[in-house]
Amino acid sequence: MIQELLEKIKQQNQIIEAQGQAIAQLQAQNEQHVRAIAQLQTLLPPSADFMPPGWDAEVWRKLPAPDKRHFCYLSRRRRFRPSQQGQGEAPALPAVTAEQMKQKQKDELQRLVGKVSPEQKQQLEAAKFEALRDFWSQAPEEDQRNMPF
Repeated sequence: MIQELLEKIKQQNQIIEAQGQAIAQLQAQNEQHVRAIAQLQTLLPPSADFMPPGWDAEVWRKLPAPDKRHFCYLSRRRRFRPSQQGQGEAPALPAVTAEQMKQKQKDELQRLVGKVSPEQKQQLEAAKFEALRDFWSQAPEEDQRNMPF
């Protein structure tokens, strides 16, 4: 009986190790996706109506597209503002929370990339469901009986 219990404990430890490795792999993939999204946001062209704060509209319109992208990047990431010589201090920008900034970035990304079709959403949900099912299939029989789906 003790041998059987020791064998079950070994099996459980192997399963735990395998699941820990799977979780670590998923976390690494998630970090890669986050980095890719950050890079994508800096590479996306500026929207036609976006002009960083502090720019004169006439000067902005005369800039070539690569310069506009560059100054948009500098404005977003480095808080760059054009020179305000002779104009006193630049007006203070309104305070923006991290959640507001995230929502604004999500909205801009969705507008620039486009909308996802219902079929693509269904395919994504099916792929998620299948991945969860595969993950749960590696669990012990007792846990599989308590699967959420």
